[in-house]
Amino acid sequence: LFPNIVDTTGCGDSYHGAFLAALVKGLSIERSAAIASAVSGINTQRLGGRAGLPSFDEVTTFLSDWGE
Repeated sequence: LFPNIVDTTGCGDSYHGAFLAALVKGLSIERSAAIASAVSGINTQRLGGRAGLPSFDEVTTFLSDWGE
């Protein structure tokens, strides 16, 4: 799923931020959790807490590739 985990710095923060952003957009708790999990997982692919943060389009593409 994430073959190149480089750094987990910021994964918790990115999860929380993405979860709250999705809730504010009016998404369900379940969808918000899926988005937040994708954001934090994608974030592990680059060094540092912010360098790997994906765009919303990257997250939706990632989730659609996994049937979400």
